[in-house]
Amino acid sequence: MDTSPPRPEILQAFNLSGKPIRISGGQGTCYQVGSAVLKPIENEEESNWIADLNAKLVNDAFSVPKYIRAEDGSWVVNGWVAYEFVEGKHKAGNYAEAIIISQEFHKALVGIPKPTFFEKRNNVWSVADRIAW
Repeated sequence: MDTSPPRPEILQAFNLSGKPIRISGGQGTCYQVGSAVLKPIENEEESNWIADLNAKLVNDAFSVPKYIRAEDGSWVVNGWVAYEFVEGKHKAGNYAEAIIISQEFHKALVGIPKPTFFEKRNNVWSVADRIAW
C-alpha cells in the first residue's frame, strides 16, 4: 500500500488544513491533520459500511472514532477516508475492563447483519473478521 501523504485536494475535500503528520503504528499509512486522521483505503464498500456503522454506535462504555464526511457528503474521496482523532491510552494488564468493554461493543452490534463484502475479501483482517463474526 502507498504510504505517501494525502494530496492537497484530499485535505480540501474533507475541509482540512495543515501539514499531514504520519502516525506511527498500524500499517504506517495514516496521517493526522489537526483533529482528524486521514487513511488510505483498499475497499470502498467496506469503508462506507464502517463509517455508517460508527455513525450509529452510541454507548457510554466505549467510543469509536466518527468518520468525517467530505464536502460532497461522501465518506470516501479518491481512496481516502477521514475520521476524528481520538487520543488513546494503553492500560497494560487491564483485562477485566477490556472484557467488559468488548461485551458492551458486542451488545451494540446485535442485529447488525454480516455485510456481504466479508466473503469477498481475502487478507489477514478478513480471516479474523470471519472467525469473529
